[in-house]
Amino acid sequence: MNYLIIIILFCLFTFASNSQTDTSDSYEYEIQYDTTTKKVFKQAPNATFKVDYFHTDGYSLFDRYWYEIIIIDSSLILTFESPMNDDWNYIKYQKRLILNEDALLRIKIVLSQAKLEQNRKGFPLPEGSGYGAEKLFIETEELNLAGGNVYMCIGEESSIGDEKYEIRIEKEKQETSTISGDLQKVIRVLEELFTDLDYLLQSKDN
Repeated sequence: MNYLIIIILFCLFTFASNSQTDTSDSYEYEIQYDTTTKKVFKQAPNATFKVDYFHTDGYSLFDRYWYEIIIIDSSLILTFESPMNDDWNYIKYQKRLILNEDALLRIKIVLSQAKLEQNRKGFPLPEGSGYGAEKLFIETEELNLAGGNVYMCIGEESSIGDEKYEIRIEKEKQETSTISGDLQKVIRVLEELFTDLDYLLQSKDN
């Protein structure tokens, strides 16, 4: 009987420990939302296919950068910017291109396959100055949405490891996102259009 009690207590302790670990990995603050209407395509009222993806990451203005990928019908606008600080110089980049039919068709197919929906109005707000965020605006015949996500575990890779850090970021993105569906698949295909992005990110860190 004593052995049975010991086994039961061990199982209860193990379950409690796992539960505590799961709780510590979840999002740690109550999410607030900005529900202000944002008209990012007001300069292109007659366009029929409009996509705007915006990404930002860093600590306030100290180590922050952002980039944006905009598609207006077949026009592609790529922007990257980071402020000057002690670690790297000020960078401002913009490029305009015309998408060919194949590239545009691929994006439309991915949008259709991703089954994006607005599950909550607005954008999640960061808790402090160190954060990352993704915003997506789409206006097409099939879709009309404006939403995104936020993540706060900035700069923790050195203490928890790169792999766990990436897992934490993805978890926080999912928990805060106001867009359901395969949002990351859409972001990946849009970032493939920004062929200079890796170079710019490396330049930022040099």
